[in-house]
Amino acid sequence: MICPACNHNNHPNARFCSHCGGELSAPVYVATRDMGSITKTVVFFVVMVVFIVSLYFIDINSNYANIILANIVFSLIVLVFFAMDFRDTLNVLKFKDPEPMLMTALATGAPVFALGVFFFVDYLNKNIFDIYIISEYYLFIDSPAPLLLALISTAVFPAIFEEIAFRGVLFNMLEPFAGKTPTIFITAIMFSTIHFSLISLLWLFPIGLLFGYLRARHNTLWYGIIGHFLYNSSVVLYGVLLA
Repeated sequence: MICPACNHNNHPNARFCSHCGGELSAPVYVATRDMGSITKTVVFFVVMVVFIVSLYFIDINSNYANIILANIVFSLIVLVFFAMDFRDTLNVLKFKDPEPMLMTALATGAPVFALGVFFFVDYLNKNIFDIYIISEYYLFIDSPAPLLLALISTAVFPAIFEEIAFRGVLFNMLEPFAGKTPTIFITAIMFSTIHFSLISLLWLFPIGLLFGYLRARHNTLWYGIIGHFLYNSSVVLYGVLLA
């Protein structure tokens, strides 16, 4: 390791010059690492945006096969980024000693919150926007198992792969140089904006903050995955039972 101040040749792993005492590789390494993380973050977000925007040009809701295909493509994109950050993301997929109180809070809070959002959106659509939005269930009505496929597409796939994408891969990219709290906010912003629905920011951003906080505090994605699944599946079921 060559000292930039005095050109003394030091041990390759040295942090300080043995001749003049100057700091060696740490600043360069940190800057390089941070730039790499920033680049990966930008690439990740751009790929997600391009994928979501492309769905608007293929009429994804024209048949249930398109929806399933879109889910599969999204999952493959996430798995590619997962492979690039395999070890760190795999670590947060571990689930040791789940807290009963927290699990109970998720099991009760997610459906209740989903019910509030359901009635709020229903009111807006009927009284403000004067439109009628059909439940995800009816997008699969021509399929062999409408409710099952609606739950898999709307609850299972997003719960697993969106959490891996935003609270797993993206969180791991951002935290080393942004810090824990800013990363929670940034991932929540990206998670909510990627849905391309301005009004849904009212509930998606708080959900993103909560799941980001749980991931940071407990170092696992599973609380977010469980909460995400319960919320989305509740919305689907309310659309069938209460619409």
